[in-house]
Amino acid sequence: MPWVAHSPTIRLECARVADAPEVFALLWECRHEIPLADTFDSPEHVEWVRDHCRRKRFFVVRYEGAIVGAMLLKPTELFYIAVREGFRQRGIGRRFVRYAEKRWGTLTAKAHQGNHRSIALLKSEGFRPDPVRALRSEWEAFIWTRTK
Repeated sequence: MPWVAHSPTIRLECARVADAPEVFALLWECRHEIPLADTFDSPEHVEWVRDHCRRKRFFVVRYEGAIVGAMLLKPTELFYIAVREGFRQRGIGRRFVRYAEKRWGTLTAKAHQGNHRSIALLKSEGFRPDPVRALRSEWEAFIWTRTK
């Protein structure tokens, strides 16, 4: 049976403070898609991840106990969605987005212009370009609003 994001062995949950090193490692592994600056690989950023775990802003997907996906939700902004190589195209990113959509009536996000997968995911979930937060850089801004 192929692995899918709604399998009973898959769990989406709030990250624990103890998860911070593993979440950090996943973000660093996905640095080219997010993208992250080389300066992100520092003790200060590990503490930054730990602080967001403490504030219950990081959510993770586990598969057989290992973190295979992470999302940072700062309160209504999808700040990071990272999925481990080998677990992509299996619904984890979509599961994160839909979890956030259930929690909030409006969400914002930004994606690097070169991150075609993230842009396609956001658009498929009803995000549209955000003219208020239009960015003058290599980033694209998006907004999603729940329809009744």
